[in-house]
Amino acid sequence: MVSSVYRAGVCLFTKYPVNGLPVNVTLVVNNVIENPTFKSSQTISLPQTYLISVVSAAADVNKVFQYSAQYYSNLGLMITAINNVFANQQKRTYWEFIDAKTLKPLECGVSTFVPFNEDVILFNLTTY
Repeated sequence: MVSSVYRAGVCLFTKYPVNGLPVNVTLVVNNVIENPTFKSSQTISLPQTYLISVVSAAADVNKVFQYSAQYYSNLGLMITAINNVFANQQKRTYWEFIDAKTLKPLECGVSTFVPFNEDVILFNLTTY
């Protein structure tokens, strides 16, 4: 499990440096809430980097992983849409990122989380 550094409850970065060694990361995107519903997975092989770079690499090879993100100065990037399905305040939906092995939400967001080799990350449209 990756340890992280927090300030006022906000994840700032992982304690582990990005080492650039080759990793295979599988991304699974799941939407059973909004039409069009979809589920897709993509394994990406690249030098270890932040999760947002893995998502970008997946978008380059799989149309389902096309995404939109918004930057918040105190939080970093937030994924606002995947495959043209947007998070929606009125419908109380958002894209949650889960470690598929533990089924627990990631400690950090996409711009600060560093996946390790063979990690499986689930992007799930979720209600709150």
